[in-house]
Amino acid sequence: MRQIMAELTDQMLDSWSPGKSVQIDYEFEALTSKIALKTLFDLEDSGDRQRFSGTLKLAFELMNVRLRRIFKLPLWVPTPANLRLQGAVGELDRTVEGFIASGRSRRDVGDDLLSRLLVAQHEDGTRMSDLQLRDEAMTLYLAGHETTALTLAWSWYLLSQNPNVENRLVSEWQRCPCGCDSDRRPTSSSALHGCRNC
Repeated sequence: MRQIMAELTDQMLDSWSPGKSVQIDYEFEALTSKIALKTLFDLEDSGDRQRFSGTLKLAFELMNVRLRRIFKLPLWVPTPANLRLQGAVGELDRTVEGFIASGRSRRDVGDDLLSRLLVAQHEDGTRMSDLQLRDEAMTLYLAGHETTALTLAWSWYLLSQNPNVENRLVSEWQRCPCGCDSDRRPTSSSALHGCRNC
């Protein structure tokens, strides 16, 4: 899993250009979403990722609008807002249920977390229902993606406000993780496994 995280981080960094500003909160949200979808559902197709993330974002926006209202009609009342929210939540449910069905149809257990949950057993030998799997998967996705993106964004903001700390971090990052005298920028693979020169 850490190799997946490293590779996706490298892809993000490679898309940046020197001297060009980036919207760091958007970049980190996209990165953590890709990592979560790959490690949780083994989802690699960018179109699938964008559809899932877009539907989730819409559901959040509609829910936030609903929470800000003083008077809230029950969700069963077929107002346009309620219908849009129900549609977004239903689309998310169908998407995750599709991931679960795809996982159940595989002959071999994958490395993603959903595959592991599919074969997990209680002490009495029973397994999770599709509803339990869906709820676990959505909870893990939300907890592992948005909170991580916010933490990264705030960390970079705080570093920008403390140049001495930022300079120390950059200096440490540029040194070889193995402790040798190499002055090469470490790649994600060398940071995980040591440089090629050591």
